[in-house]
Amino acid sequence: MKGILKIIDDNRQIFHWMLVILLAIGLGDSIGFGKEVSLTEIPAVVRDTIVREIGQVLIDNIDLDKDDDEIVYKVDAEGDGIDIELKVAGDGTLQKKKVEEEISLSKLPQVVHDTVTREIRNLWIEEVRCKTRLGGRVSYEIEASGEGKEIDLEVAADGWLLYKKIDDVDDDDNNDTLQIEAELLAKSTPPTLSDIAPYRDALVFCEYHVQRRIKGKSMKTRLEYCPSSSFNRPTNS
Repeated sequence: MKGILKIIDDNRQIFHWMLVILLAIGLGDSIGFGKEVSLTEIPAVVRDTIVREIGQVLIDNIDLDKDDDEIVYKVDAEGDGIDIELKVAGDGTLQKKKVEEEISLSKLPQVVHDTVTREIRNLWIEEVRCKTRLGGRVSYEIEASGEGKEIDLEVAADGWLLYKKIDDVDDDDNNDTLQIEAELLAKSTPPTLSDIAPYRDALVFCEYHVQRRIKGKSMKTRLEYCPSSSFNRPTNS
């Protein structure tokens, strides 16, 4: 008799947890993660955080989402020359904030202005944007064009070049050459063969000096590498 009662009790527990799981799944479907919601549909603590962070900027959309089993609200807001992105937890905690604002060249810090001048030279500056992230980290994005080229820069507040991309708008065949030069120059270490490999059509020529042991002796080898041709030869010295 006790054994039968135990089986019944176990079955009840199994049924209970199955019901909990089904309810959770149904609740998730009813909540509708990934859908757009209005400001009036979200919790007051979340709404207060959003209003505080965006000020008078108009809300473009609010998306209800799930991040690591946590309900979050992703907000995009746009105003006159300003874009704001927020991620707010269900309890109102601000998890992410990115603000991009169009500014004039004259508003750049001098160290940033010097870097921009050095990198774009006499090209025409089309757009300057100040990007501020949560925690106060600031960087500046610059778009410039001229002489058949388009240049995108991102410069840190201390003048350090974070990113540079050059596109040749007149000749697609030379696009890889310009882009690889810019990307490799932005690296803090010398380029490797794997760095250059994606640019098989680029007019790039590099030399690498390596050491190898031949018959117990250390020999220096210079590897000449040109991705766009079959001219790849090692030279012993």
